[in-house]
Amino acid sequence: CGGETFLLMPTAFGNRALGSSWLSGERRSPLQKLYDLDQDPLAALAEVHRQRRDLLSSACSRHTRRQRLLQPEDLRHVLVDDTHGLLYCYVPKVACTNWKRVLLALSGKARGDPRAIPAHEAHAPGRLPSLADFSPAEINRRLRAYLTFLFVREPFERLASAYRNKLAARMRSATRAASSASSRHWRRTRPSCWPWRVRPT
Repeated sequence: CGGETFLLMPTAFGNRALGSSWLSGERRSPLQKLYDLDQDPLAALAEVHRQRRDLLSSACSRHTRRQRLLQPEDLRHVLVDDTHGLLYCYVPKVACTNWKRVLLALSGKARGDPRAIPAHEAHAPGRLPSLADFSPAEINRRLRAYLTFLFVREPFERLASAYRNKLAARMRSATRAASSASSRHWRRTRPSCWPWRVRPT
């Protein structure tokens, strides 16, 4: 993707099946334990993550009056990995193709090197379940029990990346009409992920 991607939540995890006990809340993933900040002395990186979560919570609390009932389309950007107890809220132009590849490999829907998965396959509808695919009760259970993470990117870098990939490429080829002025790649992060609804861990 190029540019710097800012981590809001943890990124490294092992490919270990942890069973269906996630939904009952009996177990916590190694990732969740790793980022329980009260288990170990605060390291510099842990402190940065804590500050980012505090900033996100503070920003989200300012939007409480604007909350509305979420529709299924609002939850399509939150991908679910039941095996590992993960919820990934993807933001276009913030390494989402690569993270979808990783989730496909983790879920066993793709074999071999995740980087070898074609982009169109990683983005194919229905390849990865989203929160929109579940009932309200199942959604709430996953939100309470799973590790939730997302990545953000400096807004101008994201805009420049979208321009290079979506518009400049079209101008060079001159074979496609620039038909979608309201592409999801231009949208702000907020309408895609509703971070105040997807509680950070």
